[in-house]
Amino acid sequence: MLALAKVADVVTPLQPHQQRVVNRIQQADQPGLVVAHGMGSGKTLTGIAAAEALGGQTNVVLPASLQENFRKEIKKHQGKPDTTYKIDSMQRVARQKAVAPADNMIVDEAHRLRETGGAAQQALARASAKKRLLLTGTPFYNHPHDISSLVNIAAAPWRLINRARRALYRAGALKPKKLPKPVISVGNLAAGGAGKTPLVIAIAEHLVERGKRVAILTRGYGAMDEPLLIKKRVPKADVIVGSNRYENGLAVNCDVYLLDDGFQHLQLHRDLDIVIDVDDARVYREGRSALRDADIVIPRSVRTDAEKLRGKRVVAFAGIANNGQFFETLRAAGADLVATREFPDHHHYQPGDVPDGEIVVTTEKDAVKLGRDDIIAVRLDFIVPAEVFARIDALV
Repeated sequence: MLALAKVADVVTPLQPHQQRVVNRIQQADQPGLVVAHGMGSGKTLTGIAAAEALGGQTNVVLPASLQENFRKEIKKHQGKPDTTYKIDSMQRVARQKAVAPADNMIVDEAHRLRETGGAAQQALARASAKKRLLLTGTPFYNHPHDISSLVNIAAAPWRLINRARRALYRAGALKPKKLPKPVISVGNLAAGGAGKTPLVIAIAEHLVERGKRVAILTRGYGAMDEPLLIKKRVPKADVIVGSNRYENGLAVNCDVYLLDDGFQHLQLHRDLDIVIDVDDARVYREGRSALRDADIVIPRSVRTDAEKLRGKRVVAFAGIANNGQFFETLRAAGADLVATREFPDHHHYQPGDVPDGEIVVTTEKDAVKLGRDDIIAVRLDFIVPAEVFARIDALV
């Protein structure tokens, strides 16, 4: 139980700034409260403590990627049987344009509501709740524990280098090398989780269906999961892994090259630059000004076959850039997640890593490394706009 009323009940003591939030939201004249915290300062614990202090049902709205962590923290810290929780994602609230009534409402990472284009804010404004607590992050200069800001600050030299390189190529001081056949690049500004591999697969499948000989040039990272997945999904394409993509391209006979994760690979000339624009990424390789070099900019738009798991009790695990997003996809499809396990992106699986369960599911990218028939892989497909295929067909 949390530090809510008396010292004798304390199992997880609250910090003074957290206790002040709980004390204020308990006041009869304090129906709504906005609290500025940085990541690492205990926002989740503050929210749970406030909900426990108030009792009744609390609706928790937060980004989909954080839902799993919030559930874990509730299991760890929940102490009052009269307190119940309903956890929902900002994305789903925006789609449904409504929130179920509850005694209390907590919005974690409230500053990210703007990413839904205003739909979630409007739904939350209409929602019925006696008490409201909005927990938000603060910029790095206001709070030294904001991890996302720290990461972006650490990545600043990386972005400066990429910006300088791009400027040199724009000015003609550096010259890209040109392969003998058209090059289609697929990339993004963010570091991971944009859907580049599904888009590469979709374009390669389209070209192969048209009878084209496709060579996919990829650097390959970590456990080589992405090249393995591409080859499995598009067996008629050549998948060449290596850092020198120009030399690798010269070594293969094809009609068209697909450059995987190629937007920053400026040393190779491309005939069509396709960039996936993800607006909720935490870390960026380049600023948005780089998008003027793209020929096509499209949002991340994907679909899965997770509907096959509707109504089934499953154990899920993943080792991708955004594991929480995968788990939320399963829940949204109607699967009953009884347990989850997370690993870092490009994880090298070891004996004992895969959890036990009657039905065990993972991403297609993770499954291809394991080669096990007893694990259900959830397929991810990129929804490519018709006009993008039209541009590709005009080139090749």
